[in-house]
Amino acid sequence: MIAPLSFAIIGSGPSGCYLAQSLRRSFPESEIVIYDRLASPFGLVRYGVAPDHQSTKSIQAQFARLFERENVDFAGNIELGKDVSLEELRSIHHIVVLATGLAADRVLSVPGENLPEVYRAGRLTRLFNAHPLEASEIPKFGKSVAIIGGGNVSIDILRLLIKQPEDFLNSDIDDAVLGAYFQAPVSHIDFICRSNIVNAPSDPVMLAELGRIRGVQFICNSPIDLSEDAPRAALARARAIKELIAIDPGADIRATVTLHFGWAPVSINGEGRVQNVELRSVLDDRPNLRLDADSIITAIGFDFDGGDWHGLGELDANLQTGVLDYGLYRTGWFKRGSRGTIAENRLCAKAVAEEIFGSLASFQPLMRPGYGGLSEEVRAKAVDYSAWKRLDSAERNAAAADRSRRKFPNHEHMVAIAHNKPTQISFNPVPNNASTKQEKTMKIQILFGTESGNAEIAAEDLADSIKNDGQKVEVNDLSAFSISQLQPDTMYVLLCSTYGEGELPNTALQFYADLSDVRPDLSGVRYAMFGLGDTFYTETYGQGANKLDHKLAELGAQRVGEIGRYDASSWEPVGEAAVAWFAGVLDEVAASH
Repeated sequence: MIAPLSFAIIGSGPSGCYLAQSLRRSFPESEIVIYDRLASPFGLVRYGVAPDHQSTKSIQAQFARLFERENVDFAGNIELGKDVSLEELRSIHHIVVLATGLAADRVLSVPGENLPEVYRAGRLTRLFNAHPLEASEIPKFGKSVAIIGGGNVSIDILRLLIKQPEDFLNSDIDDAVLGAYFQAPVSHIDFICRSNIVNAPSDPVMLAELGRIRGVQFICNSPIDLSEDAPRAALARARAIKELIAIDPGADIRATVTLHFGWAPVSINGEGRVQNVELRSVLDDRPNLRLDADSIITAIGFDFDGGDWHGLGELDANLQTGVLDYGLYRTGWFKRGSRGTIAENRLCAKAVAEEIFGSLASFQPLMRPGYGGLSEEVRAKAVDYSAWKRLDSAERNAAAADRSRRKFPNHEHMVAIAHNKPTQISFNPVPNNASTKQEKTMKIQILFGTESGNAEIAAEDLADSIKNDGQKVEVNDLSAFSISQLQPDTMYVLLCSTYGEGELPNTALQFYADLSDVRPDLSGVRYAMFGLGDTFYTETYGQGANKLDHKLAELGAQRVGEIGRYDASSWEPVGEAAVAWFAGVLDEVAASH
């Protein structure tokens, strides 16, 4: 048995937090410290997710649990290479994991790319999100913009530019930046994607979301009709585009958006400023196309900075392993490049954690001081989690009534607020609302299917509540649970999210497939169902839980109570929603006896 280790994770975004979750499960007694150069945790979720997508940002509640309940330490305002070297961190911690993400926008490598009106999507997203280390100069977009990319980030930028001020209700957008933009908003956007509609990297749901914005006319000159055997996502994408161009914007058209698929940039042209962009057809021999534009926005992904990275040499992506050196690992985009969603970073973190665990057979740790081995000066400047909570409270209190928070765009200001007079920060656990009528001998098994981790949060909070009431309960990911384990003497509580076009999350797919293929007789099996979704996506809201419910009922299982519903667009913590719902389920159980 290896003595408790000391882990350092560099970067507090999704990759770092997911890794800390996995490590904490395997190493419950070890020190885990998450370092970040900023005074705030959560990285990409806070500053990279578009400010009007609060349901995506709600995953911060899951990550907050690490610091509030899982004994993971946050050390903000400590910059690698400035306050502490990588070599020093490796000398005081047993294992160091790099989870810094990628911030450098990938370049187009075409003539004219360095003209002053060529902007990068990463910088714009950080600007609208009030990133404290981002230059606050407002871009001069002009009336006509060409967005080159085609993926979800490019759709984020498109959406931000065509929305009206009232469309940012309950967001955390930087109002100073927003106000400056609306002094001269864009009136025409050319959206340029290298791939055709079948292979475009955009999420059909995000394309469909554009149709909710009033006063915008959508045009698409590319072929839209696909064969019936085209991939499901491609058909959904084509359907979303058809619905966009069918929208009647009315008489008051504020902006037009023209979608171009199958075109790649050849050059950006202009004398001292952007005047147009020349495109070539990727898929056929159509003549080149030249589009007038006052500015260009590139959104073609992110890349490594290049050069010697803190003594490790020049790094690039590695899909096979997170190992960099003995006791040194990496995860997330910093491991595999800018591919995949936030949810995919969770799978990557699990794989790296398994690599770390698997290496311990040959690991011979020396005594390491951990975080306490840093100099007193560095530790004094660090923003710990209690200091962050002070800053978090200040942001919420400073917010206007129609904003979720007001982020401060100045790093020194944030640190000053965080380092104010210390106050006691306490975490209020989820209230125990479970019914006292429950059967004391009833076995309860909680099963969750999740993509980003919200269902797992709800499962753990619900389990804590049940345990506090003296009941035994087990929690399992559906991906690790066999249908052969379903038994009549156990009450199953399933918590299931929805993914993409109303699909089951990845961790529930095999369970559902096994039910469909084996078709076991589930007579006598009782279950309760709780669905997680987002009412913003009306057509697909809660469909994951519905599919699972229908399949179980089809095979003879009996549902107890109504299907619970959690809306990620609400401000209610998912765990509290699950606990409140389950109290009603227990009343149903008690009433049946």
